[in-house]
Amino acid sequence: MSSLNWVLSVFRFTWRAVASNPSLHVLFLLYSLALLLLSAFPVVGFFFSILWQISLFSVGTYLSRRIVESEGSESAFEERIKGTSFGEYLFSHPDTALGAFVGTFLLTFIFQMVVLMVGIATFGREFVDFILSKGPPPDLGGEMDVGLLIGVLLLLVVFLVVLWVAPLVYGYVFQQEGFTAAMAAVFKVFNYDFFKSSLRISYLIMYSLFTVASLLLGGIGALLTGHPVTVPLGLALLYGVVLLYFSFATHAYLLCKPA
Repeated sequence: MSSLNWVLSVFRFTWRAVASNPSLHVLFLLYSLALLLLSAFPVVGFFFSILWQISLFSVGTYLSRRIVESEGSESAFEERIKGTSFGEYLFSHPDTALGAFVGTFLLTFIFQMVVLMVGIATFGREFVDFILSKGPPPDLGGEMDVGLLIGVLLLLVVFLVVLWVAPLVYGYVFQQEGFTAAMAAVFKVFNYDFFKSSLRISYLIMYSLFTVASLLLGGIGALLTGHPVTVPLGLALLYGVVLLYFSFATHAYLLCKPA
């Protein structure tokens, strides 16, 4: 398959996932809306918020594996999705979904702690007050220790590298069997082989087009959710961005997975 076909395949598989079984996605949108509304309640809302995030990983795992199984055949993928029930869509791979969620949570928590420590070391109490919304942003115009400046720059580089390689890694995560394997696979964002495998023109093109499409659809979706009449359409577009990411991640894995 040529690089152009790989890129176009990301969008074609996303469209076929939706068009082949619209009722499946309507049900998931209603399910998501119910969980998001329940997440607004004190105490129990936290549980529903987590359940919704795990559900997204479950959907990603299911769609990703169906794309891999289809071996590039869009018709085979479409037929498989046509016969998918809502229960199968949501609950086929709970262990992988939970592992992916926990791994992502730990990765995010570690990164936030590192940012917090670097911020405190750089700006002191001023940074803490800003994080807690008790003060103005730190003064960036003051003198900064050269060592701390280098640390901030290195942290920024690491963040950009993780952001770059993440789709490829999540395509790999979705193929893992079991909680432990999926959780550990998330940390492949720091694996040199995955980073090296992502250094391809086709990956860059896929990433660029996905970014443009997601910003466009996500921006329109966010605007539409701001009006009660257009909320359903806005949510549908935002959900479409999520599906597009799952397709992109899987195609990235198939194209660039390390040997």
